[in-house]
Amino acid sequence: WSFRCASRHCLRARVVAAPRPAKPVDLVIAVDVSPSTLGPVRGRIIPTVALLLSVAPPGSRVRSLVFASRAQTILAEPLPVDDLPLEPLAEAVRLPDLGSATRFESAWQRAASWFERNRKQTPRRLMVVVGDGGLTASRDDVFAGARRAGVEVSVLNLADRQTVSGLREGAASTGGVIVDAGQEAARAERGRNPEGLQDRLAELFAPVAQKQLGLKTGKRILEPGPLRAGEQRVWEAVGLKAARLTGVRARRSPPPTRLAAGLAEHTAVAAGL
Repeated sequence: WSFRCASRHCLRARVVAAPRPAKPVDLVIAVDVSPSTLGPVRGRIIPTVALLLSVAPPGSRVRSLVFASRAQTILAEPLPVDDLPLEPLAEAVRLPDLGSATRFESAWQRAASWFERNRKQTPRRLMVVVGDGGLTASRDDVFAGARRAGVEVSVLNLADRQTVSGLREGAASTGGVIVDAGQEAARAERGRNPEGLQDRLAELFAPVAQKQLGLKTGKRILEPGPLRAGEQRVWEAVGLKAARLTGVRARRSPPPTRLAAGLAEHTAVAAGL
């Protein structure tokens, strides 16, 4: 939608994907037990994993590990998500001795053979890193193996801060999603509104509606990553008269008259015009 705002021109684009049921996944839960997770995050891990399993698509299978500088297998043979025992994982989270760094490559080396073994059995393979959103810097591309294997690496951050850029960008490069859910996990741990955390966890399993989505403005293309079922993407810009969505077949619609007027006022205020 393109419209006048104050003395300039403004543009707003919005794409919505309809909700769709999630299909079963081959799931690996990788819990970060490095020293940086000590404190509130440790207490949120097991209750959150229990909720994660409860919202996983029926028919999914799960394995688990913990990692820091090194990785330790908790469950190597896949089980239905309803049957995963949490006691061994809770014990490993409580008494870890795996080094002081957060190295995704140690977790991936342990999980890679699991995914390879089940390449033909489950169309979607997902690895969820549960922790505080941290990652020890590396000169190597530690997510390259996951990309080659077609495994989505998603992040479930239970800390009261955002996921660091290295982990965020690495996971996004595999097609995974980042769920910063510290506040929701804290409320659920206290027994308040677990539904809020369940809604955030469901984002991890939402099927991809469009792999490549972008907004082309002149020679630039803004690419926010895959669009998942039930999600929306919104762009707003001042000083642009035209743009074109790429990678998606969308049904266009003009904004209602009153909405157009409201958008113009909103954008002008946001831009300080």
